[in-house]
Amino acid sequence: MKKTIIFTILATLILGMTINVSAANTNSDWEGYGGLSFYSFDEDEAGDDSSIGFFAGARKWNSEQLSFGGEWDYTSYDAFGYIDASLMGILGTVTYKISDTVSLNGGLGIYKFKVENGGFSNSENDLGMRIGAETNIPLDNDMELMGRIGYRIIEIEDADFGGLQLSAGLTKKF
Repeated sequence: MKKTIIFTILATLILGMTINVSAANTNSDWEGYGGLSFYSFDEDEAGDDSSIGFFAGARKWNSEQLSFGGEWDYTSYDAFGYIDASLMGILGTVTYKISDTVSLNGGLGIYKFKVENGGFSNSENDLGMRIGAETNIPLDNDMELMGRIGYRIIEIEDADFGGLQLSAGLTKKF
């Protein structure tokens, strides 16, 4: 319960900052991005120790250093050899640019865990967050190669789905 209250307060603060910064800035630098991720899981109850997944998102740079956006994050894996499981997150994101090529980022949102075992199916939702760093290498004026490392913090029921996330993808400026 305390965790839910803390996440709700953080989400409210981030949303408030987004509205204030967006209203004060007319900069229209939008980026779309996506790619592949390698996920590790901290707990054996999550099944396999690792899996491959996808991510996609969009963000608006509200200043030279700060952006807000949204992201979709998905991975699926085979738990214990006979259970199909998936983890999908819809996150609000914030990115702070340290230099032209390095940024810190974080996200807060809802994760949905779904498990299927023959005729049995179950799904659960919970709040989760991700923190990490990102580097971008320009390919041309509008396209960049993205590399990210992050840590996902999410517990659904009694299973810890937190873990390391290594990602590579492309960023397109609009």
